[in-house]
Amino acid sequence: MRERSDRALLERVRQLHAASRRTYGSPRIYRDLRADGVAVGRKRVERLMRQDGLSGAVKHRRGQTTIRVPGVRVADDLVKRDFQPPAPNQLWVADITYLRTWQGWLYLAVVVDCYSRRVVGWALEDNLRAELVVDALEQALQRRRPGRGPSTIPTKARNMSRSPSAAAAVKQASSNRWAAAEAPTTTPSANRSSRP
Repeated sequence: MRERSDRALLERVRQLHAASRRTYGSPRIYRDLRADGVAVGRKRVERLMRQDGLSGAVKHRRGQTTIRVPGVRVADDLVKRDFQPPAPNQLWVADITYLRTWQGWLYLAVVVDCYSRRVVGWALEDNLRAELVVDALEQALQRRRPGRGPSTIPTKARNMSRSPSAAAAVKQASSNRWAAAEAPTTTPSANRSSRP
């Protein structure tokens, strides 16, 4: 009798778990069962879910990646938060994110054309050196080949803007491509996101 009751209850638990896109754990499943008028104990729901391998989504605390230091000046916002240029290749933004893999952390630098919202360059490395940003920018320059003149303002991640070597490397890479152009400027990206 108890086994038959457990099987029926487990079927209902599976339905509720699937309906929550497999995010609900035993406390929420228990609450929903009680709201549906099912007389069941919390520990019984826990036991059935554990035996069936069902679990809720677990939130992981994310570490703080950007730490503002008092007295250190942040790069100026040269585009005044206007990320809607009138034509392609006039404003590029770049950002860096990190990805957990089975072999360790990887760092991804992405350059996006703000006009089309397309990725125009990217680089992936197992370290966070200035070359990561330079490689992404070089790829964007090779793929898009912007004309001469003050057309593109590459922007980069806030944490890279404080690195003199990164700023020099980006400036050097840009000046090699745009010999007759005005010197490109840098500004923080619009948002540091883990989803490029």
